[in-house]
Amino acid sequence: GWRHTIAVTDPGIVYTWGSGISGQLGHGNELDQHAPKIVRELQHRRVRCIAAGGTFSLALSESGDVWSWGDGNSGQLGNGTENDCFIPQRVPLLHRRGVRR
Repeated sequence: GWRHTIAVTDPGIVYTWGSGISGQLGHGNELDQHAPKIVRELQHRRVRCIAAGGTFSLALSESGDVWSWGDGNSGQLGNGTENDCFIPQRVPLLHRRGVRR
């Protein structure tokens, strides 16, 4: 991302750190993290693929669900709004659509 980092481990646990100014770390706030921290909302989702936009983040779970969080200013979170989201939310129109990496 622009000033944040996202990583996923083999078991599918997501970690984020860096700037949290728009909620793109997914920890429920806009605080910066100076070391990797687990994104709790995704802890049991078995994430397989991740992406970091400028001030937002995306994750693809093993079940094929897409999760988004952070800056929603231009609708990039895919939730039908332009609101920021501080914890990962499933992208509704892609739920159970079998998205693959």
